[in-house]
Amino acid sequence: MSDPIKALTDAVRGRVIPRWDSDYNEARAVYNAMHDRKPRAVMQCVDSPDVMDAVTVGRAAGLEVAIRGGGHSVPGFGAVEDGLAIDLSKMKSVRLDPIKKVARVGGGATWGDVDHATYPFGLAAPGGIISTTGVGGLTLGGGLGYLTRAVGLSIDNLLSADVVLADGRQVTASDYQNEDLFWALRGGGGNFGVVTSFEFQLHEVGDIVGGPLFYEVDDAAAVLQCYREFIAQAPEQLGCFFGWQIAPDLPFIPKDRVGGLFCVLVTCWNGPHEEAERLLKPLRDVAEVKAEQVDIMPFPALQRALDGMVPKGTQHSWKADFITELSDEAIAAHIEHGKKDSAHKLEHAPASDQRCGSTGRRRRGGLQTSRQELRPGRCRNMVGRCRQQGQHQVGEGLLRRYSSPLGQRWGLRRLHVERRRSPRARQLWRQLRAACSREGDL
Repeated sequence: MSDPIKALTDAVRGRVIPRWDSDYNEARAVYNAMHDRKPRAVMQCVDSPDVMDAVTVGRAAGLEVAIRGGGHSVPGFGAVEDGLAIDLSKMKSVRLDPIKKVARVGGGATWGDVDHATYPFGLAAPGGIISTTGVGGLTLGGGLGYLTRAVGLSIDNLLSADVVLADGRQVTASDYQNEDLFWALRGGGGNFGVVTSFEFQLHEVGDIVGGPLFYEVDDAAAVLQCYREFIAQAPEQLGCFFGWQIAPDLPFIPKDRVGGLFCVLVTCWNGPHEEAERLLKPLRDVAEVKAEQVDIMPFPALQRALDGMVPKGTQHSWKADFITELSDEAIAAHIEHGKKDSAHKLEHAPASDQRCGSTGRRRRGGLQTSRQELRPGRCRNMVGRCRQQGQHQVGEGLLRRYSSPLGQRWGLRRLHVERRRSPRARQLWRQLRAACSREGDL
């Protein structure tokens, strides 16, 4: 293809922004300024056919392709050097069925878009703690948030997804169509196609009681020990996480402590408001609360409260792990490195963001996969050269704890890594049934 960018411009309804365009630098920028990559063009898609054309042209021209939803990807999956950035941010519609409690969400929507559409109906989907986070990136990685203890991860509430495959076709993946693809999407990251829309199950969430409790750094050990015991017994309607926070200039922060380092518990109680004070009393009693903003508020207000921690253009480096127990050793390590990291950020950046979250009771078998069961390796999200450069290890996704019905514990990832041919749907269904009879209900 002599000029793929011109060919793409002629084919699509959205805007193609090449390097010489005055809006190019703004269009290529992502939240994490560590990734200052310069694609050959940014394709701002407005519908699924635009995505299909972009994938087809990118594959035919041999271009590296990056897919961007909200653009929050810390590893920079939404940016690419000298390739094609497919930007879904214009595809942000949210269509609601309040009777069935179901929402159809565009692939470029943020969780703020979802909250804005669902809150007037007293509904919400579980999705993160930052409203500017993209629905696509968070969901395909698992999706942990304030509502997770009660209703599960974002992937637990995903009913179906429209996906553009490497050959440019769009298919629907659900429990009843392309079941193997649907299984892979839920926790496998951006390895299996471009999701242009998501269908979520919604839950009743209106005004909640929540917000942050700030403690002195020296009280962190006591706070974490209390948190460990408290969250294991707390009602599932309570979401809560621990973190380190440089105090922002807000009315509830004492003026002489603005810019200082605190440890913090952020709470979200989606139950009867009159029970909140009694429920949160152990967290107030464990140490002196130096500042707080816990009150009745709309759920979207809590979702937006921490947006300032992730401003666009800041340089981020994140690491994460899953542990089954918040042991004394884990608490000590969290305090040692949390203080160190936060002190460094205190000198060089306006915000600190080391967090420790818990789902409390181990009520969902799909969340109990030990890291030892997850094989290392790399997986391409598209066949041939049309792939997402620097893709993460699929083993880092939240995969199912059972051995794969394909006869290998790492299942679908092996199909992609070794370029094996995927079984037909009917054949896969027979294998799934056989696996269920051997290992119990999948």
